[in-house]
Amino acid sequence: MTSQRDNGDRRAAPRTISLADGAGAHWGRRNTAGVAIASSMLFDRVSHSYGNDPVLEDVTIRVEPGEVLCLLGPSGSGKSTLLRMAAGLEQPTSGRVWIDHRPVAGEGVFIPPEKRGVGLVFQDFALFPHLTILENVLFGLAEMEAGLAREQARHMLSRVGMETHAGMYPHQLSGGEQQRVALARAMAPRPAILLMDEPFSGLDARLRDSVREGTMGLLRDSRSTAIIVTHDPEEALRVGDHIALMRAGKLVQHGTGEEIYQNPINLFAARFFSELNVFNCKASQGHTETPLGPVPLHDIAAGEQLACCIRLQDIDVKPWKPGKTATTNGMRGRVYRRRYIGIAELLEVFVEGHDEPVRIRIRSGVLPAEITDVALSFKPEAMMVYLRNS
Repeated sequence: MTSQRDNGDRRAAPRTISLADGAGAHWGRRNTAGVAIASSMLFDRVSHSYGNDPVLEDVTIRVEPGEVLCLLGPSGSGKSTLLRMAAGLEQPTSGRVWIDHRPVAGEGVFIPPEKRGVGLVFQDFALFPHLTILENVLFGLAEMEAGLAREQARHMLSRVGMETHAGMYPHQLSGGEQQRVALARAMAPRPAILLMDEPFSGLDARLRDSVREGTMGLLRDSRSTAIIVTHDPEEALRVGDHIALMRAGKLVQHGTGEEIYQNPINLFAARFFSELNVFNCKASQGHTETPLGPVPLHDIAAGEQLACCIRLQDIDVKPWKPGKTATTNGMRGRVYRRRYIGIAELLEVFVEGHDEPVRIRIRSGVLPAEITDVALSFKPEAMMVYLRNS
């Protein structure tokens, strides 16, 4: 049953990163990245409302220097509002935002966005259509001497493989190319904190992976602290050092991806990261009965109403052996439907005493096609148990 860096200023050895809309384009050489002095950020019991509608409620999250934090959650969870608060585009109704132990917002304090040392990459890239690619990157370097600014802008364009596009305009670029220019513009001033709002969601799946890989390589090289908003749990697991899972304006769980995936704090957190079979059960003395078999319980009183859930891939399926009992064979079931999806198959299996089919994911070819009677088994520690409605 499931219950509840080194950030030194050093440079990586030279290595070429490929990142292409098509094969062959490169993101420059890793030893040329300007290294930022990474900052910490603290959201200290921040709340925010639009009129009488609360959007954030008493959220506390600390982001360490050089850390990549993913703000994860469904639409309306408050993650983009929290990012805008970090950028200085929204003010907290209560609580404070701190950068490097200095308050920048809340309780009579407000430091404007341009004074915070942050860079911002929007979901729609927000490039200026009337400016060339080079001019877009130069926009954030207005306070730098013109010659140095031009050199820095070209350097950042070369880092994202877009230097040869410097004289073009945004409408002449693909979505992936525009995202890379937006990243170069945000990174050119070498911000201590980079804020990214759903930066990869507008790209197709193949391009999303390559652009994301190159972006994270650049972030690691620059040593910037980064906060990335996403609704995709797989993306959060891939890029985040830590994940802050949010729901309806509240922080649900904060930890590494492994911590949250392996030990989700409640049913919402468990469901957000993977498909589940959820069974309504009742606690007995020291155990509960599920459609797949008994599960031991600890510190749960008899009579409690439970939600017992298990991931599709955590159920083992074998052909039923006649003459064997459930104890030695597993729970007997009958395959109702099976669907081939490449390297895996999705099964729907009916078991006695349960009205809904149990959904199971297995590797393709493991279960012979003619088999309909099967034995289901699982490891008790794979069954996650929560108080119902908790």
